Amino acid sequence: MALYIPADVQSGKTFSSKLKLGQVCLVNVSVLFSTESGIRSNHGAQCGGGQMTKELKAAVAKRRIAKFRPGWEELDLTEFTSIAEDAAELVAAVEDSVDLRNLEEISDTVAEILSRHKGSLDLGGLKSLSVAAATSLAKHDGWLHMEIPEISDDAALALSKGIVSLKLTKLEKLDGTPGHIALARKLAADGTVDVMYYLENVSPDLLAAVPEFKRNK
Repeated sequence: MALYIPADVQSGKTFSSKLKLGQVCLVNVSVLFSTESGIRSNHGAQCGGGQMTKELKAAVAKRRIAKFRPGWEELDLTEFTSIAEDAAELVAAVEDSVDLRNLEEISDTVAEILSRHKGSLDLGGLKSLSVAAATSLAKHDGWLHMEIPEISDDAALALSKGIVSLKLTKLEKLDGTPGHIALARKLAADGTVDVMYYLENVSPDLLAAVPEFKRNK
């Protein structure tokens, strides 16, 4: 191991990181390589004991999209943990599969922007979802994958009212509340109940209200 401060971190030209003044990154130099969006390592980079954060900026998004081959591949943006609003605008205009599975959170504004995207959208890294974000993402025209472990009744109700097709692969429980019941009906209609691999707690009231919500063993 060696002490290393990437040039991109020093200049801030290609990606933004939440580094504090004087903080250094510990990386394995032997597996370090450069990409247009910054510095990457197969073993990752750790700063101050945590994983480095990278924000997708508009300039990088524009270059990635220019190289993207619709119909041949998905737009892979998995190295980014956050996204700027102007970059989200560019990504939303891509009418194909977009993989943003490592975004840790999105603002309500970014959710509204991404809701305009048409195609498959992977937001698997999100840990929570606000009601406003759910209301926006419900308008997404295509498949939306999220791995949120839980969802509020209001957010569930908002998602259930939209045209989006949902995959909630890590949702852990569904209660017998109106919003959760409505969401269960939508998930059953979308045919994705069988991919809810982490779902362990389902209210008997919900199962009584939505008999079609059942998984094939």
